[in-house]
Amino acid sequence: MKSNSGFEGDEDLLGDFRLLPKKLSTYRKSESNENGHVHFSKPERSVESLFKNYDITPEFRIVGDFPVDTHIISALWINMIGHQFDAKLDNSCYGARLKRIRNDELFAEDDEKPFHISSIGSFVPYFQPYQKWCEAMV
Repeated sequence: MKSNSGFEGDEDLLGDFRLLPKKLSTYRKSESNENGHVHFSKPERSVESLFKNYDITPEFRIVGDFPVDTHIISALWINMIGHQFDAKLDNSCYGARLKRIRNDELFAEDDEKPFHISSIGSFVPYFQPYQKWCEAMV
């Protein structure tokens, strides 16, 4: 008898989130009298000078912290179902796109490019599509 009615209620698969440091922005204080670059041999003095002369703004990235089983289920869903949804997206969608086989000799421009299931990683690198999106916004 099957007693498991699905994984959406399985607490072991839910995971959690983590905050990871992304960036530390510094803005010179108007009352700062620091001129040029200063180097301190003691890290404590360096930090003290930084806080004295700059306003500091930390930025964080929220990331999922999931069990291995959840990653496996996600990858299986992408490989079996999700790639079909991605195939229906217009070329104006730039972010988090799945890798597709792109061989100009095999496919005409209008042909549907199949999901590249044997590639390392499921998604195309983010930076180039982001640049393309920025250019499209201008």
